Amino acid sequence: MSCPTLSFHHLIPAALVAREISDIERRLASTGYDPTGLDFEGAARQKVVRDVVATAIDIGVDVLRKHWQPRSSGAIDIAIEVTRDADLVALELALH
Repeated sequence: MSCPTLSFHHLIPAALVAREISDIERRLASTGYDPTGLDFEGAARQKVVRDVVATAIDIGVDVLRKHWQPRSSGAIDIAIEVTRDADLVALELALH
């Protein structure tokens, strides 16, 4: 018998994704690599989603699954599936 799953929903702002893109470009440029004309949006999205999941794990949340979808605005909707109400509360406190 499986446990019922609960979903925590979080919106990652577009500004955070844009800041991550700039950071990737800056880091590459600092090594002498020219990032001009390259698209780092996908990598930046994956990085900010990974950071949210890492935060969840760091606070002891048992992450069953994650689902994320970019919005047309550049923001990202992320849903983290857990089995305990306490995990929902912990996520709420850590991410909002």
